[in-house]
Amino acid sequence: MNSNCKYTDEDVSGALSVLEDYIQSILSETSETRVDNTVNTQLREISKTIERLEKLQISVPESLLTEKSNLLSLIVQPSISIGLVNEIYTRLNVLIESITIILKHSNTGDRSKSRRSKLPMTKHQILRECIINALREYNGSADRNTIKDHVGEQLKDKFLPGDIEWREDWKCYVWQNRVCWELTDMRIAGILKPKRKTGIWELDDGYKGKG
Repeated sequence: MNSNCKYTDEDVSGALSVLEDYIQSILSETSETRVDNTVNTQLREISKTIERLEKLQISVPESLLTEKSNLLSLIVQPSISIGLVNEIYTRLNVLIESITIILKHSNTGDRSKSRRSKLPMTKHQILRECIINALREYNGSADRNTIKDHVGEQLKDKFLPGDIEWREDWKCYVWQNRVCWELTDMRIAGILKPKRKTGIWELDDGYKGKG
């Protein structure tokens, strides 16, 4: 572990436990607040009856008040902050993308460097520009395969030898794998929006209209 890091493994593990407990409590509370429509209907009818009796200045039977109290006890007002839940969702997606990058570098290490092709490949900035162009063609958002197909069309006569090497472990060409990683890098860099819908990659609004 990096000695310059101000957090210990226990700190991080503890923070994850707190987050896990919070999410589990939300799931539990959400489950408890699911009230059958029949209960709501009964409560409305009893409330109307009580209101009518009170308007007529007729004493409300104790049994009716007790029934209303019992029904109300079944309805628990949720204390869930939807805004906080959305923030957790968005920030976790960004963290997952960052973790993916960390794992990519830590898992490949020197072994991948030693087997990496020495043939020339298209620069990542060119791939990035092609991805942006592809997304603009689809009003700013598209799935990964659509993006790869569009990038392939843009570079079909410009690929370098290293781009068109087939990698059996990836089951794709080198350039296709690099496009996938470039998408992740672009999301972390803020060029693409945080994940909102599975499988869809979306340009940040600030890049949709740039030439």
